[in-house]
Amino acid sequence: IDCMKSKRDKFKKDSHQWTKYNRKIAQSWRKFRAINQSLAQLSANVIVLIARIYGCDTIHVEYLKSLKSRNKSSKLNWIINTTIRQAIYDKVEYKANLHGIRFPRPLNPVGTSQYCPRCGHKGYHILASNNPKKDKHGGWFVCPKCNFNADRDYVACCNLARKALYGNSLAKIISKGVFYKKSPISDLPSRQSQTSSLRILLQRLLNGWKKSV
Repeated sequence: IDCMKSKRDKFKKDSHQWTKYNRKIAQSWRKFRAINQSLAQLSANVIVLIARIYGCDTIHVEYLKSLKSRNKSSKLNWIINTTIRQAIYDKVEYKANLHGIRFPRPLNPVGTSQYCPRCGHKGYHILASNNPKKDKHGGWFVCPKCNFNADRDYVACCNLARKALYGNSLAKIISKGVFYKKSPISDLPSRQSQTSSLRILLQRLLNGWKKSV
């Protein structure tokens, strides 16, 4: 869209070429909004289905304003940072309530990607798992104490889950150990029959999305 705008602006306003590009831009915006609505609907369905498969009674989310898109045009950044994520948030809240799943206020994610979810020690970030160059914006987390390493977003999600358990306090989760179940809840015999139909529905949703893009 930004590329078409730059091409359009080279022509005199209301000229034939300017109008042609302006029409294409309007069409692209309509398609963009339709895709976003479809993605928001799919995302909400998948999130709530996964919660049901694993027998969750609560869904926690990260505070949306912490997620910022900055490398697009001002209008596109605004849409990504507000309307798209807000649509996902609203749909998840609505669908969760339909199934009796709690949806409390968002968690503050500040600092959650900086601490080891295994031992609580402060770590550092590198560019990638195969690139050990330190970078505060790097996508891979490394703990110098216990040598745990993982994707930065995965680490943040683990710590956000712990914040949900310990009152949304980063200071509390640093001192807490992590308890891991040996088997996923959905693999236990008592839940296999209950979750099979939900798993099939989840796979259909994901396959349908793959075919549409």
